[in-house]
Formats: sequence, structure tokens, C-alpha cells
Amino acid sequence: MSETGASIVDQMMRLFVHDYESALRVFSRWDYDKSLLSPDDDKKFTFLFQKMCVLDYVIRNTDRHMDNLLIKSAEALLN
Repeated sequence: MSETGASIVDQMMRLFVHDYESALRVFSRWDYDKSLLSPDDDKKFTFLFQKMCVLDYVIRNTDRHMDNLLIKSAEALLN
């Protein structure tokens, strides 16, 4: 998907889902600054992500990619 198409989809998702961000943005921040995610949070996220991958495999969801994956923002988790 083009960057323009991805931004349109991102904007549309924000209409219906609050306090979530696209995985592309979150992962790029985590890659840039490793201190944003504690080791415990990293393990927890990895475990939950792996569970989602297994579920996707079982239900034959073959279109999971960074453009259609949302992650709850850290600020929302603190509130």
C-alpha cells in the first residue's frame, strides 16, 4: 500500500478506535529508542504478539501486516 493509502486507512481507523496507534509508528519509535519499552514489557508484548500470530494462523488470517495492526498507546495504558 502506498504511503498516502496507509495514511488514509490510519485516519479512518482513528475515527472508530481510540488510544491506538499504527504498528508502523510504534515499532519505528521502539527501534529508535530502546528505552521506551522495559525488558518486562518487551517480553509481554512479544508473547502477546506471538499468540496473535498463532491465532491468525489457526483462523487463516493471511493478510496481517503493519498497515492493519494497531497497538494501544502507552499513555492510554497508564490512565
